Amino acid sequence: MNAPSLTIPIRGPSLTGCNGDITVGDRVRIPSSVCDFESFALWTHSGNYPERGGVAYLDGEIWVDLTMEELITHNLVKSEFAFAIMSALRENPVGEFIADRMLLTNATAQLSTEPDGMVLSWQSLESSRVQAIAGKEHGFIELRGSPDLALEIVSDSSRRKDFVTLRDLYFQAGVDEYWLVDVRGDTPYFRILTRGDDQFHAASEGDWQTSPLLCREFQLVRQLDPKRHARYTVEWRVIS
Repeated sequence: MNAPSLTIPIRGPSLTGCNGDITVGDRVRIPSSVCDFESFALWTHSGNYPERGGVAYLDGEIWVDLTMEELITHNLVKSEFAFAIMSALRENPVGEFIADRMLLTNATAQLSTEPDGMVLSWQSLESSRVQAIAGKEHGFIELRGSPDLALEIVSDSSRRKDFVTLRDLYFQAGVDEYWLVDVRGDTPYFRILTRGDDQFHAASEGDWQTSPLLCREFQLVRQLDPKRHARYTVEWRVIS
């Protein structure tokens, strides 16, 4: 298969060994043994799991993205949010920020993905609400359980995944705050979504978004650089 982004349904053990391996582009080969969440989790710990490209298990579907990360609308925005969150945590050290490329799994939500960022509170770590899982050879390679905060920056290939699929699965996974950012249009979109009884809700209206976890408000600001390219900064303040 050759596509920048696609979703592959994985339903039941009948798929095991009968359809053969699935190759996406020239970077991702999904073994025929991957037929459910458990077998996908085993694959992520094998030497054959891809080091590049986005691969996620989303409640019975494997999502694969081979697109390169865009500079202005994704990479730089992600860096701004990471800087703002880490700065807020230095003043109010309730937990630790985890950058992208860290695997998160949650069996309840049947979810295995790499958020653009996470926050783990010290309370969640101490209670084992979320656990760092060691690899076979070195260090910790996976977070298992429920992070307090998950961040996603929307790209052209991930809009439905971020706005619809992950919004539902992060809620099922017990995430308390879902930060959703989309700057691809003329008007940047930024919402901090917090848990309600049965779904996420916007924590606040307007430009300033409230994070109960960090006890801070955050605002995404769009400016133009000398070459008239959009640039984004994240401002924050103590909740008044």
